[in-house]
Amino acid sequence: MGHEFGRVLAELSMGKSRTASLESLRDRLNDDEITSIIGSIIQGENLGTPLALLFRTQADVLRMKRSQRAETMAGEAGVKMLLPAVLVMAATVIIILGPFLLSFIYTDLMS
Repeated sequence: MGHEFGRVLAELSMGKSRTASLESLRDRLNDDEITSIIGSIIQGENLGTPLALLFRTQADVLRMKRSQRAETMAGEAGVKMLLPAVLVMAATVIIILGPFLLSFIYTDLMS
């Protein structure tokens, strides 16, 4: 990111407009979150919105997305843990009941 912002500053010093250099940054990075932030910066610059307000809003949006992603992963974790839990429980039942079943089978065969 530091290299990319350095490239934006280099483009600005060469005379490229701020909007054009930010759009080229957005095209180079090709990330949804970066695209959203840069789009907001460009729109705020066109409308005259202060950057502090834009960054606060974007931080809130990114926090919500992160918490939604964490909730989704937590929901999927229970499903992913279900199969190993069932296998462990089945193995435990076999270990506990195995000797009883074997003694029952062998007593029937011996009698």
